[in-house]
Amino acid sequence: MESYPGPEYPPNPNLNPDPTVPMNAAPVATMPPAPTMPPTVPAMPLAPAPGAPGAPGSSAGRAGIGVALVVVVTIVVTAIVASTIGPALAQARIAAYPQPSVAITVGGGSTVRVGDTVQFTAQVNAGNDLTFAWDFGDGATGSGAAVQHTYQNYGTMNVQLVASDPIGQHAGASSQVSVLPPPPQACFNATGDTNDPFVVDFDASCSTGAQLQFYWDFGDGSTDNSGGDQQTQNQYASLGTYHVSLRVVDTSGQSDSVTHDVQVQLPRPTASFTVSNDFGDCFSFDASASTGYQLTYNWSFGDGNTSTGNSYSGASNCYASSGSYTVQLTVTDAGNQSASTSQTVNAP
Repeated sequence: MESYPGPEYPPNPNLNPDPTVPMNAAPVATMPPAPTMPPTVPAMPLAPAPGAPGAPGSSAGRAGIGVALVVVVTIVVTAIVASTIGPALAQARIAAYPQPSVAITVGGGSTVRVGDTVQFTAQVNAGNDLTFAWDFGDGATGSGAAVQHTYQNYGTMNVQLVASDPIGQHAGASSQVSVLPPPPQACFNATGDTNDPFVVDFDASCSTGAQLQFYWDFGDGSTDNSGGDQQTQNQYASLGTYHVSLRVVDTSGQSDSVTHDVQVQLPRPTASFTVSNDFGDCFSFDASASTGYQLTYNWSFGDGNTSTGNSYSGASNCYASSGSYTVQLTVTDAGNQSASTSQTVNAP
């Protein structure tokens, strides 16, 4: 039988991937190479397939486009409205609440006295729906368009007013109130000096007022205008009646005056003496208990003997015969005022 060569076929790699390895060789395990990671690439959104939800032409897609258009239109309209209505609202607010302007009115004038009740009123020049806060300058406060306050201390008070409207605008005003102390009252007493009747002591401590100054006129041409002498004195040259005036001025300038007639005169003298028996029928006399200004001592010893002198001591007398004698002392002062007294002396 004749043989014919068969057709030639290309090698089948599936049957023997490596032609160097015989077909009947034992299989050898091989590891595939490690895959390499491609560089990170942002994922691109995929267009939805035609007909899918959100794809152009679908109902969901058309709805999404409509929402986007509404948002854009709303933003644009809002911007237009804001740019148009904002200034109009600002103008309307200014028209409704103009910048406040106020002043203070003080009832009865700006000068009052301690204990007076003062009326304060807020005078509104501009502004609406205002509220009012007051500071009366002495630590007290108040509120309202019209208020009253009673001052208990004197001095210059700086009154402050603050007005506020509902949108936070403020305005202030101030005013000064002069609070005077009670009016002063002048008063003084005059007393003759115990050592010198021509010296008169004056005391004005009975005067009343705030931080007083004292101004004296003693009626004889002499004065004391130092201001600080509440107590003072004056030496008069002669006896007589003098019109003495005192003017007091307080810290606020208020003043008061008083005048008294002051008698410069000698006190009434008094006569008094003691008797001592020196020896036998001789006696000494002491008139130191007498009182008076610049006294002269006149003695009558009852036996016809007399003595005159300016000293209360040193008088003496010796009786020629025994018996009872009336001794009399008369004292006379510089104003020619006199006083007398007498005692009985028994001579042995």
